[in-house]
Amino acid sequence: MLGAVCSVLLAAGPVAAECSRPEGTGATVVRAEQRNGRAIVEVTRPNSAGRKAEVEYDDEIFIGQFDDKGKAQISFALFAPTAEFVVRLTESPPVTCKLEVPNFAKLYRVTLLWRDPVKLDLDVVEPGRRPGGFGHVNRSRPNADFAQGMGAIDIAMDASEAGGTGEISYVVPDVAAMPPGGLLTLRVDYASRGATPMPPYCGEHPRATVPFEVITIDRGQVKRSSYGVGRARCGEALADGARLMRLRQ
Repeated sequence: MLGAVCSVLLAAGPVAAECSRPEGTGATVVRAEQRNGRAIVEVTRPNSAGRKAEVEYDDEIFIGQFDDKGKAQISFALFAPTAEFVVRLTESPPVTCKLEVPNFAKLYRVTLLWRDPVKLDLDVVEPGRRPGGFGHVNRSRPNADFAQGMGAIDIAMDASEAGGTGEISYVVPDVAAMPPGGLLTLRVDYASRGATPMPPYCGEHPRATVPFEVITIDRGQVKRSSYGVGRARCGEALADGARLMRLRQ
């Protein structure tokens, strides 16, 4: 039987990852790379269209689905300079991989994590900027090419009914690009609830409030904070100030 294959590609050139190679993986291939503290895991498995692949990392479960070509891709933020995660598939032994993040001490990253099957958004206004213009970054304005700000949303994955973790993450690849003493305005939008909350996202309904965690990486230092979305009345329109929950830093 063929063992799983795992490799890492970095900007400086290919670097081999430390991955287990258990017996019984068949034709399954696992490849991983990291970019600015973001893990990108690609799993290839023949005849698996529509099935799930899971990655367990830092007590969270991230879920991907195989496409018609038998490929599943899962991205998630890494919270340490050396990170270990496990890829789990049905009817196959788990594959354990380790990734190194060489520029961990130079990154600035804010990651929002939640487990309820809803959609949240992280809204970022960079220092000295205004909402709606240059430096305003969120899921609908990800700034993937860094042409409209110093940072970008590079991960946006919603939680699922199957128990997967939702994650959205904003990254500045080199913290030196941030102005000294400049603070970002960070806000959370309960996107599933929208501007006019309706059940089950309001009142006393089960998803009126959602707990979430924010993990900030700043020059190699990691800070974790827990929050919860406040309740809103059903059928009453929310002003932007009420809809967007500002995070204290």
